[in-house]
Amino acid sequence: MAARIVLPGRRRGARWRRRGRRRPAGFTVLAGCAGAFALLMAMVLRDPEADAVVRLMTVAWGGPALVTAEALWGARRWAHAASLALAGSVLLALLVLAVMAVAGGDGWTGVFLVATAGVCAFGLHPVLAYIRDRTRTLHAPPVP
Repeated sequence: MAARIVLPGRRRGARWRRRGRRRPAGFTVLAGCAGAFALLMAMVLRDPEADAVVRLMTVAWGGPALVTAEALWGARRWAHAASLALAGSVLLALLVLAVMAVAGGDGWTGVFLVATAGVCAFGLHPVLAYIRDRTRTLHAPPVP
């Protein structure tokens, strides 16, 4: 009887295929959105005319966007925490910009940025709730 040779990548590939079946379709879409957002931030970062504040904000948004994309794509246990960090960094940056605009004497821009942050928070709430609920379902402790 001939010995069967199993390549190391074959078993690992089977495990990843199983994990891929467990990933909800919503996680796939949201991972694509987070990846596109990270790509957009990288494109802005490469702009030679961008000032220091814009570069700082793109770094503050691009890093969490990449981590969130990976967490959602892999349906990780910590996908909700990564998504919450990305949402929090976007909202915090919008509020900091609003404070900077008001301090600089441009009150209407500050009001617009605060309104934008409110609309973003209102829209992000159901998305974050979906990620939280699906993550809890995927990684529920086994029933004894």
